[in-house]
Amino acid sequence: MRFALIVIAAFNLLACAGAVDNAEPPAALVDFQASASLAVLSETNIGDGEVYLSGSSILNLEKDIVSVTAKGLLTVFNKNRSAVRLQKDLAIKYASAIGGNEHLYLLGTRSGLVYAIDPVTADVLWQSRVSSEVLARPVISGTTVIVKTVDGQLTALEADTGKEKWIYKRDVPALSVRGNSEPLLMQDKVISGLDNGKLVIINLDSGILFWEKTITVPRGRTEIERLVDLDADLLMNNGVIYIAGFQGRIVALDIQSGEFLWSKIMSVTNNMTFQDNKLYVTDSMSHVWALDASNGATIWKQNVFSARKLSSPVLFDDYLLLTDFEGFLHVIARADGHQVARLNADSSGTRNAPVVFNDKIYLQSNNSKIYILRLEKQSF
Repeated sequence: MRFALIVIAAFNLLACAGAVDNAEPPAALVDFQASASLAVLSETNIGDGEVYLSGSSILNLEKDIVSVTAKGLLTVFNKNRSAVRLQKDLAIKYASAIGGNEHLYLLGTRSGLVYAIDPVTADVLWQSRVSSEVLARPVISGTTVIVKTVDGQLTALEADTGKEKWIYKRDVPALSVRGNSEPLLMQDKVISGLDNGKLVIINLDSGILFWEKTITVPRGRTEIERLVDLDADLLMNNGVIYIAGFQGRIVALDIQSGEFLWSKIMSVTNNMTFQDNKLYVTDSMSHVWALDASNGATIWKQNVFSARKLSSPVLFDDYLLLTDFEGFLHVIARADGHQVARLNADSSGTRNAPVVFNDKIYLQSNNSKIYILRLEKQSF
């Protein structure tokens, strides 16, 4: 019943978002003086036009990009050879999130199943049922797989067999933003943000709670106003965890003491990135921010992409890469956020952030294509 309430509420929220309301329309793209250009080097079709369900449908590993479609078509694209290394129809319905590592791929589904897949043969090694829909990427540490489900449950499975080791459950609101942050594994700990605005730290071996911290407190009268999901992946640097939530705030938390170092009011669902003591963030209105990671102060803000459903920012040399709902790849400067280059690679759009490998940019579109692009600085 709990799962049904969450699903119904999620669809109601989507319906509200799609109804005629006072939501800000997507900003029109404006002309600018480009200082670099994007060129498509190659295009590879890896499916049959299937739309990807979420930003967790690709896994970026050291040598490979692992992709899964909603109908369970698994593709392993080798970045060194710029070619498909392995492809197999797993005949798995409602695939939603691909995780794991070079030794074991982990596939979660909307129907509450988790599959372990051999990276060499793409054979299914085991499957295990969890409590509800899996939208967050399953993660692995040693012999333990951690699966986070939309009903607020964390489940530990044996990596060799899929057998359940422990379950940790917390109540979450019936209504939540569609999406879940990926659990963070650190030594003997599982660290996870929940849809009730709390951060929990759990023992990896036993599932026993070490401690929890309230990051964001629900406010407002309606259920929508009270949404405080911590759906952005946690970011760790030098013993500090950076946490972001929807209709809440960004928080820097000392992992040892559990004390807040700073906080900043901001609504965020995308993942953040860190470089040179700066946090780069796209908020829920698709404004791009550079924040001082020491104190949360704003260094710069770029709002020309307002309401364009930007992806998480991705670092590329002196730039940030972002995609939007129309399939545009945007390049902006890390120094001050000014626009550098833009290209509409695929009008089907993308739900995945770009992937960077050496001097190449990899972009997966919603219609099952992988593009390899190059950024070239212009000389004047």
